[in-house]
Amino acid sequence: MTRFRTALARLRIALPPLACGAFLGAPLVRWGATGDPVDGIAIAATFVLVSIGCRMSIQAPSKAGDPTTWTLMSAMQFASLMVFGPWVVIPASVAAVLLHCRLAGRPVVACFGNAAIAGTAQVVAAAAFSGLGGSFGHIQLPGDYAPFALGAMAFAVAAELLVAADSCAEQVSEGASVGLVLRNEADGLREYLPASLLETLVGMSLGMVYLLGAWATLVLLAPIASLYLAMRRGVRVAHVTEAALETFANIVDERDRYTFEHSSRVTEYAVMIGRELDFTETQMKSLYWTARLHDLGKIAVENAILNKPGPLDDAEFAVMRTHPVVSARILESFAFDERAADAVRCHHERFDGRGYLRRAAETVPLDAFVIAVADSYDAMTSDRPYRQGMPRERALDEIRANIGTQFHPECARAFLRVMDRRDDLAPGDEQVELDELRDVA
Repeated sequence: MTRFRTALARLRIALPPLACGAFLGAPLVRWGATGDPVDGIAIAATFVLVSIGCRMSIQAPSKAGDPTTWTLMSAMQFASLMVFGPWVVIPASVAAVLLHCRLAGRPVVACFGNAAIAGTAQVVAAAAFSGLGGSFGHIQLPGDYAPFALGAMAFAVAAELLVAADSCAEQVSEGASVGLVLRNEADGLREYLPASLLETLVGMSLGMVYLLGAWATLVLLAPIASLYLAMRRGVRVAHVTEAALETFANIVDERDRYTFEHSSRVTEYAVMIGRELDFTETQMKSLYWTARLHDLGKIAVENAILNKPGPLDDAEFAVMRTHPVVSARILESFAFDERAADAVRCHHERFDGRGYLRRAAETVPLDAFVIAVADSYDAMTSDRPYRQGMPRERALDEIRANIGTQFHPECARAFLRVMDRRDDLAPGDEQVELDELRDVA
């Protein structure tokens, strides 16, 4: 397996530069063989358009996993491809992507990889377009709707599959589990392919309008600019929403000096458990927010109950038991999906069905059981007005003793494995690991 990973890493480094060299040199070879002149104006126009598309980028917020970046690069590439043809557009696009990536400070390997993906996707789109009877630089409607639309789809699908393949190769060569990598990329395709298709269809519309009448292209500039600005506004709203949710979680923590930063620690432990259970990046994003906001419903609980210097009586405990349901309602109001809201609603459920809501284990989301382990450990090891926090080993023994009754066996054992590994860390390594987890979460 080690040899396979090493070979994969070398292949990933060697292939993109070779592909880029072929894409950049092919027009010169064709010119030497056929004598057809290279259209310098078209190459320059494509280079400028693709560069503009690269610059029009929007990065969505992400608290777990890599952030998502949207650009209009694919739209500009496909529009240019339909107008000028592959011999002009592919080398110009590859050169533009290479330059943009280097100016953005990305590693050389990543620059060649992105450029090779762009060029290969255009080859696939050009083959699909011409194979269906399309003619570059010409349009005849309604007959050309099919080759234009299917060419756009081929471009988007090829680009996303190539990105997924490159990501798989990178992660597997670095030692990641093949199964987890494939599940991650399958989730990514489901999430990003629709947006990629829409972006390429925007490029198709731009190219078709240009071929129908160059000056008519100006009509599309306003809608495209509006789309870009709407995306920027949407991302800005997402950033503000995430900041507001973080603030709400901090407010809950700060209401009780004994549970200060409780939700941050629970999130940290939950992320560790999720990684140990091979959660995909999509699952990790959901787990981050459900753990971070699991106690949000305590906003509705009186300070006298939260800060009572002793055990709660029955009436007070009944009020405290409502906070998971209130938390779930708040998450639903922020358009979290039902599964995430249900995980928060059930974070005080037990594996034996004797939790707050008496839900059977098979009806409780796994995220809820992950949070239950993390929440219980932090509660046991934190000081309270009426008791001192437990020593670390005693708290771990409590979790170990309640596997299969209070705690989900898989989640509890995953947490115990993580904590055992933390015992083996050299001095200073634990803080490094925690910093890395905070970067992820």
